[in-house]
Parts: sequence; structure tokens; C-alpha cells
Amino acid sequence: KMLVQRLVPKSQHFLVRSFPTVVKRLLFERPFRPKFSPIGSPPVAERGAGPDPYSWLKVHNKQTREYLKKENAHTRHWRTQHVPLEHKFRDELGRWHVDQDTKPESIDGFYYYIRFEQDQEYPLYCRRVGDKEEILIDQNETDVSVLKVSMDHNLLAWTEDMDNNEKFRLRIKNIKTGKLLAVIDNVRNMEWGQGNKIYYTTVDELYRPCRVFVHTLGTPIKNDVCLFQEPNDSFFVDIVSTKDKKFIAINCNSKTTSEIHLIDNTSVSDSPPQPRCILPRVPGREYYMDHRNSEFYIITNGNGAYNYNVLRAKDEDVFDVSKWEVMIAHSDEVRIEDVDVFEDFIALYERHKGLPRIKILEFTESMGATGFQNSDVHFIPLPVSVCTIAPGINMDFKTPTLRFEISSPIVPPMTFDYRVKSRALECLDAKTPIGVDYDPNDYSCECVYVPSTFAEEERRDAIAFHGEAGGEEVTKKETVMIPITIAHKRGLALNGKNPTLVRVYGAYGHNNDSHWRSADALLLSQGWVIALAHVRGGCELGRLWHENGKLEHKKNSFYDFIDTVKYLVENKYSSPPLIAAKASSAGGLVLGAAANMTGNTIVRAMIASVPFLDVLSAMQDPSLPLTKHEYDEWGNPCDPKIEALVRSYDPYLGIRKQQYPNFLVTASKIDVRVPYWGPAKWVAKLRREKAGDSTILFKVESDTGHFG
Repeated sequence: KMLVQRLVPKSQHFLVRSFPTVVKRLLFERPFRPKFSPIGSPPVAERGAGPDPYSWLKVHNKQTREYLKKENAHTRHWRTQHVPLEHKFRDELGRWHVDQDTKPESIDGFYYYIRFEQDQEYPLYCRRVGDKEEILIDQNETDVSVLKVSMDHNLLAWTEDMDNNEKFRLRIKNIKTGKLLAVIDNVRNMEWGQGNKIYYTTVDELYRPCRVFVHTLGTPIKNDVCLFQEPNDSFFVDIVSTKDKKFIAINCNSKTTSEIHLIDNTSVSDSPPQPRCILPRVPGREYYMDHRNSEFYIITNGNGAYNYNVLRAKDEDVFDVSKWEVMIAHSDEVRIEDVDVFEDFIALYERHKGLPRIKILEFTESMGATGFQNSDVHFIPLPVSVCTIAPGINMDFKTPTLRFEISSPIVPPMTFDYRVKSRALECLDAKTPIGVDYDPNDYSCECVYVPSTFAEEERRDAIAFHGEAGGEEVTKKETVMIPITIAHKRGLALNGKNPTLVRVYGAYGHNNDSHWRSADALLLSQGWVIALAHVRGGCELGRLWHENGKLEHKKNSFYDFIDTVKYLVENKYSSPPLIAAKASSAGGLVLGAAANMTGNTIVRAMIASVPFLDVLSAMQDPSLPLTKHEYDEWGNPCDPKIEALVRSYDPYLGIRKQQYPNFLVTASKIDVRVPYWGPAKWVAKLRREKAGDSTILFKVESDTGHFG
């Protein structure tokens, strides 16, 4: 948990500012044919020798730089043909923005908040004591990633991204005097200890956070003591304080396994603390914990609780798993996504049948030794069901209220305080677009479930990987129902003539959340349909939904996306010439694979931001920052079965002679997660090998990273 953490996107990023304009141009007008000029003609990359003819793009030499320069020039030239349209859209979009100021949140008598000043692009991080405002950090002056205030509220620690490439530097200052007290390089995260101590993690040459140090203010950085080092390249290390500030937890996590080492944060000794392991790692077992009074509360998927359960252990018993007591049992239908532990209650953020909810567990005198009674448990009544819930800072351990925010594709962000004892829900702030008269009741947003039509393909995939027994297991399963969130104007005519944008992700167990986006709201006001495809690979329907969309089941993500689009067509929401799809990062894999499978038959245009399109090559390169960490998601191609599996769906390897949708692809030269050369290779190969005259635009940034 952190006091304030806010990643503010760069509004100058090409995709953020202009992608709907590009979509509209690609959808409704004939493909633009540039005048014959050196800058306007689509660049054609040299086809090298060997099995990977565009691998030369991985070397950032003069030849590569010249090619990328031509790609940017081609995209820039294409955009110049539509400047009036783009400016019109950009001006209109400005009216749909909502202000991003936050309501003050009380922590130990200080009120912390974020506000923007007129004509400033980034926020001010502030606090107030009485009527006096203190500006902690001005993000217009430094690229802030994480901020944390010391326990006595006198000192501020923050990390800043030096070059937008996820190389962070830790700075520490005295809030009252502004004096800079320490600067430490290569820091990923930090937590305050007692007195003048601060703990922090550092990264290795592959950007993997793997070490924990303790620094004592006023002493040389070179004297900092390394308390922990993680040798396994597939594990990342993070540190977090329990809400009651009594412990610092060193969390070691792979994609499927975790291990926690505890530091006693109540000691004021000058000697370096000795972390102690709670429960040694076991492949596939995850656990996370917080602390209240003299007890630990543990969230774990151990013993088959794949959607997680909640256990309790006294301080003296936490190192003996046999003495852990189940407080909230596992449910096949409910996934626990997050937890907040306070002195008087616990807030569980759950997902039930694809929809989020908040369960409150009150600590009362009626609590029995075995856990919470029915009278101690209730749900917060949310005003919107199809939505996204964002927990507030909630750092005050003794608070009687819970702060959270909700929004949906048609409801701008609303901030609430929930008073647990009285069960009163108060709306503190309801955002609204700054330049339009907007009423959410003019729009509809619902979640529908669509049957999968790819059972036979799933069976063949299972046989290819597991043999006939795998095919039999698939045959026994019930029909898969795919959730889709659909938003549109009320009274929409289902005549197949509505322009539609489909968003998809489908990886790492990350949800394709149904939250407010100003650009989407503008499209909705113009008669568009917005559809969110909750494909397998996410976690909308629980942990098994993720498991059935990764490794040997990865193709299910592509099947679900195709079924989503087909549903929209068959039910007359839209038709293929009017449908665009958008995804980023690992979601770009879904677009690339689906395009290879269907050509331009179901979607007219695709927008792929920093897309993961060169999967096999990336997973065969352990020198890349995330390769080993992601073996649990994609598999290790050193295994011939995994190599054949990934090769069978890799978007780059699967390009063939057929017509493709129009594409806008973006990448970054300094992206350490998806290197620029993956999208570049894919674009180069697609241009040479596709049929037809679809437009392919490629924009390569130089000064923004993976997140823009």
C-alpha cells in the first residue's frame, strides 16, 4: 500500500490524442492512397536471409533508425491529409474530459489530495492541515511514480522515472524545509520504517526488483545494508507495510507463486533487522497478508482455494501453517481481488459472476472463535452494478469509513465514503464532463453472456498438446459463456449500421475493466457502440477464467474475441465494415492472432498500442527483462511442446497472403516490456506479405515508455 500513487499518462502520446480520429477515417472513407512522393509511399523493409528475415530490426543501428524514420514519416504524412478532422475531434474530446482533482482523505489529522491548476498538464500532490495547504510534489516539474510520507508526516520519499524507461530514482526530502536528504538510484519501491529508517528495493540489469536494502538518513548510501536478495530470475521482490505499521513484508512473487519475509517494524534498534520467512514457497501457492492488533490476516489460494480464501493466525502462530484458521471460506463463484484491514472492519473487494462488489466484515463482540457471524457480514449497496471499483488510499488504520471510487463506461467517476457502523453511503464527488450537458440515463450499459462456438477447435488444441485424453476432458465441459459489456445510447436501432469499438486484453489475469473513458463517451454520444470483450486470460469470472486463457489454453482468448465480434454482428449491433478493435500490450496479441485467423472478415480496423506480436522470439530471449518471469503465462519454448504451441499462434509467424484489417500500431524505442522491434518486425512482414490495399500505419515514439 502506498500513501499516494498515481501514474498520469502523457497526453501528448499519439495514440491517446488521436486514435478515434484514425479509426473514423479508416472505417468510413476509402483507404487513403498517398500521392507518389518519397515521404508518402509506405516504406518496405529489406527482407534479410535466414528463418527470421526481419530480425535485423533488433539491432538499433543506422539501417534500423532510417527505416523507423520512414515509418514515422509515412504516418505523419497520412495524418496531414486529415488535419481538420483530427483537430475537430480533439477539440470535441476536450469538452468530454472530467476534472481529476481528488477529495481530501484524512490520515492522522492530515488531509491529502491531488489537484490540477489551470493550463497545467500534470497534478500537484498536496496536503492540508487546518486551512494551510502544503504542496508536496509538482508533477509538472518531475515525473513522479510513487510517493510515501513518513510515519510522523515530516518526510517525503518519492521515485521518479528518469527517462520514461522505468529506471527510477528515489529522492527523500524534509517537507517543511524542502531540504533534500538522500538520492538513491535504481529503486523500484520503498517503505518507511521507524525513526529515520527507510527500506527500498533495487533492480538488476534486467529491471527485475530483486534486493531489499535499509537506509538510515544522515549516513552514506554506500553503508546501506542489503537485507534480502532473490536469486530466482522468475521472482520479483516488493515491499509493503502492514496498515497498522507494525511489520514490513518482503513479497517475493512469480506469476503463480509467492513467499513473504517479515521485518519487525516496531523495533528502534540501530542493528539491521533480520527478515523471517512466513511460509516457504511452493509452486502454485500464493499468499498475501496484513496485520491487525495481535493477529495476521492471510489471503491465499492454498489447498485448492483457487479464488482465494481468508485465514487468521495469532502473531505467535503465523510461522506454523497448521494453526491458521479459516475466516472466509473459498467459493467457486466468488473471487477475492483485494483486501483492506482496519481496526474495526475488513473490506473485501470481490468479483461475483463477472461483476465487482465490496463485502464488509465487522469485528464485533458477537464474533465467535471460528470467525465472522452472519450479522457481522454485509455488502455495500452500489448505485451501479456494471462498473469498476477503485479503492481509495485508506491508509488510516483507525478510520470508521471506507473510501472508494466507482465508474462505468457511461457513468463518470464517483467518490464515496461508507460509514461502516451506520451503513451510510455518502457520495462526496460525482464527476461530469466539463463542456457538455451529460446525463448517464440517456445511455445503456449491460453485461451479456455469449456461448462459445469454438468447442471443436478447443478439443483439437487439447489433443495436440495432451493427446486424446485432453480432448475427452474438453468434451465433458459445459458450454463456455463469454461475458461482454455493451454500452450505447438508449433506443439504439439494431440495424447493423452502428459504428462499434471493441476493446480486449485477456492476459495475466487482468480484468478488462468497465470504467469511464472520455474518448469512449464522446463516441457513444455520436451513436457508437462500445463493447468490452472479457475473454479468457482475464479474471472476470475467477481464477479458472485466467487459467483457461494461458499456456496451452491461450488460443481460447482469440476464440472468445472472435465470438464477441460475431455476437455483435449477428444481433445487429453493427457489421464488419463498421467495427474497430483496440488493445494494448499483451492484448495486441489477441488482435494479431485474430487477424491471422479471420483476415478482414469481422473487423475493419485495429488499433494496437505497444502490442506483443513477436511472442516466440521474445520468449526465446532470456536477456529480455520479463522473459523468465513470464514463463508461467506463455511457457518456456525450450520445451519442444511449448515451442510448437507458441509457434502455432504467434502473430508474426502466422502472417499469410490474405486481406487484413486496417492497422494503427504504436511502439516505443525505450519500452523495456515490449521492445520496439517486435511491432516493427510484424509491420514490415505484414506490408510485404498481405494481400489487398489495407492501410498500415506505424508510429514509433522516442521519449515515452510502455505506458505512454
